[in-house]
Amino acid sequence: MKIQLHENGWTSIITDIDLRSASQQEINAIAWLAAKDTVVVIRNQHLLPGDEVDICEKIGACEQVAAANTPTLGTKLVQGGRGKIVRVGGGGHHHGQPGVFEHVSDLDWHCNRTGSEDRDPLIWLYSVKDSFGSRTSWINNILSYQDLDQELKEQIKDLKLVMGFDASVISEDTQTITSRDSNAINHNWHPSLIHTNQAGVTGMFFSFLQIHQILGFDKDKSDALIQKLRQHVTQEKYTYHHDWQDGDIVLSEQWLSIHKRWRCENIQNRVVHRIALNFDHCDISNTLV
Repeated sequence: MKIQLHENGWTSIITDIDLRSASQQEINAIAWLAAKDTVVVIRNQHLLPGDEVDICEKIGACEQVAAANTPTLGTKLVQGGRGKIVRVGGGGHHHGQPGVFEHVSDLDWHCNRTGSEDRDPLIWLYSVKDSFGSRTSWINNILSYQDLDQELKEQIKDLKLVMGFDASVISEDTQTITSRDSNAINHNWHPSLIHTNQAGVTGMFFSFLQIHQILGFDKDKSDALIQKLRQHVTQEKYTYHHDWQDGDIVLSEQWLSIHKRWRCENIQNRVVHRIALNFDHCDISNTLV
């Protein structure tokens, strides 16, 4: 396994590995990098759906989509994926059934199931075909938090969030978002803005388009702080842009990163597989790469 850092200094690019035969130690290292740095890219993989699930289950339990209350995703499951792989795009190759988020326009900044306390902390994206020319970007909210001045860190250290958003702000595919994450305001769970993840790394849980309000703030004060933090985190130095090639995998941590798929003219042909998973089958406590 060969690991190189992207020019941004924090995204690991992994080559010279076939994940089908990867050791548990190698899997642990990949998971640790994702938790520590938010985004890991693995190149040149040639996987069947069953391979994808087998690899992910070395990292942690995968969301069983058929068991979740997500009826609109039933037609978007990948055959051979054991109910754990959702197809993103590529509807024209699946009897006319659209994939998740199969619209040409941007899928704006978001992360996995922000309104759910039992949300999975990792997302696996595997590019199967026709991905060339498409781009997804990630923001590292570990680094953006570290760069805040101490006065602002003190100001936000105990803040909690009220989650809920207008699905149309994120995507044209509002049906999928509503059924999956519910854009209704969640008054029963108030996650902290400052979060420490499974690797013991602290940053911001700040998917700014999916936040209804900061708990205890009036709307104007809440919106002003969210906008101030948004301007900070969207700086280029905290961003990784991934220009897809077939066979690419991007594994991303979902508490301290957010991502955006940019306009994709080829979305009806581009096929990407998505798995939501946990860290509970691997050891990232003292992993050394």
